[in-house]
Amino acid sequence: MVPKRYDTEGDVLSVAARETEWLNLKDVQRLLGIGKTKTYELVTTGELPAVRIGRCIRVNHTELDEWLRTQRYVDSIDRA
Repeated sequence: MVPKRYDTEGDVLSVAARETEWLNLKDVQRLLGIGKTKTYELVTTGELPAVRIGRCIRVNHTELDEWLRTQRYVDSIDRA
């Protein structure tokens, strides 16, 4: 699991700070419980929003949360 991030006062990051937090792909792998190959596949296909800064790929924490909400599994079987 990704360790909690702290601000300069030692408090857990606020919502505003979380919106500007960028995760590396190892963090994304740990948060989602998926492997390196699947993580890179999601990024290179554009399914998972990410940015490249030089050789580094980063995923915005808020965008990751939004993407996860769109990935919810919906049971297609009618339960009468």
